[in-house]
Parts: sequence; structure tokens; C-alpha cells
Amino acid sequence: MRLKQAINEQVAMCDLILQALRDGAGYWDEYPDMVEFMEETRHRLRVEGNMLDDGTHPILNPPTGAFPLGSIR
Repeated sequence: MRLKQAINEQVAMCDLILQALRDGAGYWDEYPDMVEFMEETRHRLRVEGNMLDDGTHPILNPPTGAFPLGSIR
């Protein structure tokens, strides 16, 4: 599934960025905020990936009453 692959790639990139932020030099004052952002993003992506795996992701289960495909003109 292409969406799942894209999510996995983003999680892997978040892991690499977090490692670089923890070990590298640079914008020391901003590191805590950047690390927090990346950890939250990684968590969100993992949750969405798990939802795709177990079939509970909203993209797979549109809300009741959603417009059926082709009904909007």
C-alpha cells in the first residue's frame, strides 16, 4: 500500500533527524522544540500506520453519512 510505505519512510526520516539533532551541533536553543516536534510527528505517523494495518484508519472507514463517490457534482 503506497500510503503505508510513505508513512514508513517518514517515520524512518524522523528517526534519522532525531538522531542528528541529539548528536549534532547547531541551533542549540531550538533543539528541544525541534526534537519534541519530530517525536510528536513520528508518533502520529506510527499511529496512522498502525490504523492502516488494523483497518481502523478513517481513510478506510469514512464516517457514516459521508457522500458516496460520484454523488457530488
